[in-house]
Amino acid sequence: MVKDKKIITNEIYQELNGVSRRTALRDLQGLVESGQVKMEGVGKGTIYSA
Repeated sequence: MVKDKKIITNEIYQELNGVSRRTALRDLQGLVESGQVKMEGVGKGTIYSA
């Protein structure tokens, strides 16, 4: 998913997966920790890229 769009935000992740803000954050943090995506920014301006 991230690789298809190159970047994704928490909001986009929520819409695509039908999850809450907190679940999206937890999922995205897991991807960052596993090295699958990189996190850029802080707070609402955070983006995730492949």
